[in-house]
Amino acid sequence: NRAPNDCISKLPRTCGHQGGPAAGFAWGPWGETGMASRGSTLTVLKAAGVEPISTSEGVAAFLSEMARLDEPEVVLAKSLGAIEGPRHEGAVVSAPSAVTLRATDASMNDHRVDGVPFLAGVMGMDAMTNASDKPVAALENVHFAYPVKLLRDAPVDITVAVAADGAAQVTSVPPGPLKQPRTHFTGRLVLEHASRPAPREIEGTAWNFGAIYPPFFHGPAFQVLSRATRIGWDFIEVEGRTPAPGIPVSAAVLEGAFQSLGLWGLAVAGVMALPERVARVDPHGQSEPGRPTYRGDEAGREDHRRKGEGQCEIDGKVEAQLSGGER
Repeated sequence: NRAPNDCISKLPRTCGHQGGPAAGFAWGPWGETGMASRGSTLTVLKAAGVEPISTSEGVAAFLSEMARLDEPEVVLAKSLGAIEGPRHEGAVVSAPSAVTLRATDASMNDHRVDGVPFLAGVMGMDAMTNASDKPVAALENVHFAYPVKLLRDAPVDITVAVAADGAAQVTSVPPGPLKQPRTHFTGRLVLEHASRPAPREIEGTAWNFGAIYPPFFHGPAFQVLSRATRIGWDFIEVEGRTPAPGIPVSAAVLEGAFQSLGLWGLAVAGVMALPERVARVDPHGQSEPGRPTYRGDEAGREDHRRKGEGQCEIDGKVEAQLSGGER
């Protein structure tokens, strides 16, 4: 049944791309009805540390999620014990840090999608980096799995944890009767510095385009682009600007790299979407406010995703390198 179940779990994403709210629910075992309640199934599951859902809990959880419909795939379960397995390899480097996100913060208020504050991917990476007790040189295999949304501007508590092998994650516990943590962002923190690359040289058609906000939804703290100056089938060059206060300069530099690739996707591929993955992010040196130049290269479209490489140059030096970006 894995193939049909996987197909069903992906249908809500397709509905979402077409503008309709939808969600697929992956249920843990129910203890009073359903297949798990037959025979010795519950005995085996309980021995593995799996806690069944009561009928009243399941109904309440279903109604709670139906009122939200803010995620395409949702796991509704209590403790999954040995089935879930450890969240990290090795011991935790430092105690998990808890952060309360508020809609009044510029980092949230200026990052609204259809009026709902979203935690920006660059702020999630910043949180993972700050949670480490060691200096972080880069991030690898970053996955923006599920967005953190402040529905009705209600505060959300997130937890940031880092393991001994550098594996990091941002989680939250959504409202409702089933307190199953939801993983939003994951990645691996790298301590070894890569050499600073040379600025990329690209050639293309001159393009003097400055009407970026809108169509981009970003508020003042995230308005890091000034105007596009060159564009081609697989690259873009954009002049940056110093945004209004509200997010760290290092996050603003990375945001510019992401937005530049997003602007290419909108102009060439005709698609606008939030980042989904990035293979590696290398901040080089201590970024200072200035007039950066962003270059997106090797950009392309594969199925419904857009991919590319991003680079930020300030005063002739590469301040950030983004490899394997995917939307």
